[in-house]
Amino acid sequence: MRSNEKKDLGMLGYMLGLLMMVIIIAIGAGIVVGYVYKRGRDLKEQHEQKVYEREMQRITLPLSAFTNPACELVDENTIEVHTNQTPLEETHSGDAPLMGQAGTPGA
Repeated sequence: MRSNEKKDLGMLGYMLGLLMMVIIIAIGAGIVVGYVYKRGRDLKEQHEQKVYEREMQRITLPLSAFTNPACELVDENTIEVHTNQTPLEETHSGDAPLMGQAGTPGA
């Protein structure tokens, strides 16, 4: 026998070769489809998480005004007292020295 002669594989050999190629292609396609499915599912979960965080932020946004230290809350029942000082140059004839313009002593 010469070494450069090729042996015929027969019908069974061709069928086995074709079957192996189909299996290899199916495995590769399965890996690609599985990767795309998992990636899509992960992106969907990330999107749902961002939507949930935005919704929670929208719900808690009005409450932030009450916890903001820069925002002053003034009670409606609080009475603010402002002291008005009279100039020293003014002299009132007949008034007591501690009488102010409002007429209350010591104010």
